[in-house]
Amino acid sequence: MNMKLIILLSTLFSLNANAEIPNKNNSNFSYIGEKYTVYILSHCENPIDCRLLTARFINNDTKKTFDIKKGETINIGYGRNLRGFLFYGKNNDYMFNQPVKGDDLDKWDFRIVKKGHTDNMNNLDANTIYKEKGDYFYIK
Repeated sequence: MNMKLIILLSTLFSLNANAEIPNKNNSNFSYIGEKYTVYILSHCENPIDCRLLTARFINNDTKKTFDIKKGETINIGYGRNLRGFLFYGKNNDYMFNQPVKGDDLDKWDFRIVKKGHTDNMNNLDANTIYKEKGDYFYIK
């Protein structure tokens, strides 16, 4: 019994560790902003309501990349409408969301937020490290 459990756990960990890294050709969603381009890949049957997202972040200025393998969609309402994405990094959290008011509702907001401060929307600006607007694309 213990050997079966060890094999099962090692298989699960290796699948998670080898999760496919999103790129321009395999992502479900993309975000293109002034400073960052981000490719998001869903590992769920329904990509717009998912708690298993990975993302590749590309700094457009330096061309440096980093990956985050722990992300989820932000959904609201009865229909679980997609309103954004949240990724949990080592030192910061990364949030994408549709604006609810303002002049440019076609552009999405991207924020880098101090770790653990994305759950309080009333105090989000005080904990935001970086913010920009960009274009969001649902690919597949």
